[in-house]
Amino acid sequence: MMIKKIGALSLLYGLILTSTPTLANSSSNALYGRLDIGWSHMLEDDIRFVLNDGTNMSGQANYTDGKSYQLGIGKRMNSLIREELAFIVTTGNNPKIQAQTTVLSSKTDSMAVFANTYVDLQHYVKDYLIGYNPYLTAGFGLSRNHMDYLDNVSPDTGPAGRIQGNSDYKMAWQVGGGISWQLNRKTDLDLGFKHYDFGSIHSSMNDTIQAGDLRKPAVFNLRSVQIQLGVRYAF
Repeated sequence: MMIKKIGALSLLYGLILTSTPTLANSSSNALYGRLDIGWSHMLEDDIRFVLNDGTNMSGQANYTDGKSYQLGIGKRMNSLIREELAFIVTTGNNPKIQAQTTVLSSKTDSMAVFANTYVDLQHYVKDYLIGYNPYLTAGFGLSRNHMDYLDNVSPDTGPAGRIQGNSDYKMAWQVGGGISWQLNRKTDLDLGFKHYDFGSIHSSMNDTIQAGDLRKPAVFNLRSVQIQLGVRYAF
């Protein structure tokens, strides 16, 4: 994971150091706000946990698709670089796990604050994409991940127990890119494609499921691919 983070930031800052072109229509040091709504697809995850009697359980978590909502404030540092502080909420990514004869389902959500860097590539496409600005982005942050009760349902006997959920604070990161359209001097329409890693969330170990209490909790890694549509407005 750390290698991915370093690689993404190395790419961005490599572009920063190699050139900082001047754009005639860029507003230097301009503050802006942003509002985005997105579609979130959580990546599949292998889940393992151990019952109190020593039984090892494993299965794959498949998630329903969810939504994300983002607010942010940023500043253009020069014609190439923007720095941004963003708050994002992702909901509706609900896992379902088939582990041997056990079927577990729950609800998850994440709230996170990110410090993001954007590298605008408008200078390199301005001759044939007038008014369009492709960009790259990466950032680090802190997330609060929450999971509701894990309900256990046996295909043969119906409800078979419930595992208490939990909330965890984790380091998070994102990397991606996109393109924006300049609607007027102050307003840009933004379409972004990003990969988020919100860290993990684990269940409790004090509730009963089939053969007994959990000796080791079920741990979920919350990694999502998101498509976001939003508006940026320069103050």
